[in-house]
Amino acid sequence: MERDPGDPRPPRARSALAVGGAGLGILFLVFVQMQVLNSPLHEVASGSTLRPERIPAARGVILDRHGSILAETVPAYAVYLTADSRASALATLDRLVPHLDLDDDEIDRLAAGDWAGGRKLLVSADVPVEVAALLLERRAELQDVQIETWPKRHYPAGRSAAHVVGVVGPPGVGDEQDGPGRKPLPRMVGRLGVERRYDERLQGRDGMRYLEVDAEGVATRSLDLPAAVPAVPGQELRLNLDLAIQRAVAEAIPEDERVAVVAFEAATGEVRVLYSSPSYDPVRLPAPVVQDGWPSVTEDWYGSSNRAVEARYPPGPAMKVVTAALALGLGLHDGETVMPVPCRGGMSYGDRYLRCSDSQGHGLLDLGAATSQNCHVYFYQLGLKIGPDNILAAAGRLGLGRGTGVDLPDEALAVLPAATSTGNAGSAGSLSGTDAMRMAAGVGLVEVSPLEMAHLFAMLVTDRPVPRPRLATHAPIELDDRVNLVISPADRAWLRAALTREEQPSWQWSGVSGSTARADVPVVEWWLGLASPGDGAPELVVAVVVEGGTGTTRSAELAGLVVELYREGFADTRRAARSPFRSPVQPGT
Repeated sequence: MERDPGDPRPPRARSALAVGGAGLGILFLVFVQMQVLNSPLHEVASGSTLRPERIPAARGVILDRHGSILAETVPAYAVYLTADSRASALATLDRLVPHLDLDDDEIDRLAAGDWAGGRKLLVSADVPVEVAALLLERRAELQDVQIETWPKRHYPAGRSAAHVVGVVGPPGVGDEQDGPGRKPLPRMVGRLGVERRYDERLQGRDGMRYLEVDAEGVATRSLDLPAAVPAVPGQELRLNLDLAIQRAVAEAIPEDERVAVVAFEAATGEVRVLYSSPSYDPVRLPAPVVQDGWPSVTEDWYGSSNRAVEARYPPGPAMKVVTAALALGLGLHDGETVMPVPCRGGMSYGDRYLRCSDSQGHGLLDLGAATSQNCHVYFYQLGLKIGPDNILAAAGRLGLGRGTGVDLPDEALAVLPAATSTGNAGSAGSLSGTDAMRMAAGVGLVEVSPLEMAHLFAMLVTDRPVPRPRLATHAPIELDDRVNLVISPADRAWLRAALTREEQPSWQWSGVSGSTARADVPVVEWWLGLASPGDGAPELVVAVVVEGGTGTTRSAELAGLVVELYREGFADTRRAARSPFRSPVQPGT
């Protein structure tokens, strides 16, 4: 080989370079063969294009504490129609009428629009599996019809857990779509309950696939491209809720009765029951307005509010516990003090006459008896003695109006007079003596949700900090000891001893009960207590509010049902743990 006089490299270096270049060329040809010629991309037909399409991820399952399913994802079937003209679309829609029960107005609405260049129309978002199977069987005569599967939310617990679990629905206006000019299968988002509170956990991660689309815009196949990403399902969400008790409570309450029931363990904050009536069946929601084939959610679509968390009531007998604790904590009163004015069914103050809960009167009472008997007159006088400034200051230290922090959206904060925009108690301002009387007795100016009142009650009468109520088992325990700012351990022990005590064959409870009124509800019946079910079961805080009750009979009946079922369930668990049964499988087998 002659050396190029202009090339300073030695012959061996030039040879190596030539060999290396040839090797790179061979590698390039192999790469082209593997990555292009042998790839699905190379097989795309002439005139066809690729279209990315989102694969919706299945939402995570929601379970109760025992593993019963509260919400799950099941396959649903959507019917699409692809056509290149209005006449073609109408012809196919006419053939679909016997199977989808489409009327003339709906057919005209579906077929409206510009069909130039082909259009994919969503005819029905959710058809029964039998209908989907029938349409697939007749695909020879319905070649323009496609059936696509998408993940649908199913709620086996129905109305019994609707307010806790919530529902999912289409995203709001402005959320992304899969492509220009095409309405996709929507990415369902949590609208209420834990579906909304833990939406990010339940959502999972959507996947992506690539479709080959012919010149008319019809998808012909799915391509296995490296860029394709499988969908990742959402995480499981397990709740502290006991579905068996929840269902029993729902069955005991007529659908038109307005009731709130709350029960949680004092030591852990684990919510065992949270029920609101009227409820709704998430499987049979009212038909929403349909836009582009998908439901458009309206304000009243999801039924009634959650009375246990979102409704506020005058606390009545429950507020008397707060007032008694305040009087003891300030040293203004002791448990044996008898007020100068006996209860004769009401009390005059200035030019006003304020009634008691018992029109016959309670006579002369001490603090303990007045608390347990729900005597307004005693607490009217105690409110005047404490004063509105001290009542509001104590409410602020207790955090009344800041909520419990329960892991549900839209928790209602207590309403207090002269409250700031953040819900904290403000100054008394121009509050009168009458206002102090009504606040102290729990019959006016203060309104609070059953859950917040139950949590505050538990903090006042238990001998340990009470965690915030929590539904999800993975939610951390957050202790709340703010009540120590108001009452000492000794006063707390006295207060608990002063509560009404009732012995049942299998459990006992201490608490308060009685009725009050709200502007729009003549009678609001309260039952609020701390139940000791026995058999080693933890103490259970129970609150029941009945709108339009007749005293305390109905609320006590429902509270007793909750405690008895809770005790039985705990006893069954203990018996199962002590069972002598052993698996027939022996070690080493």
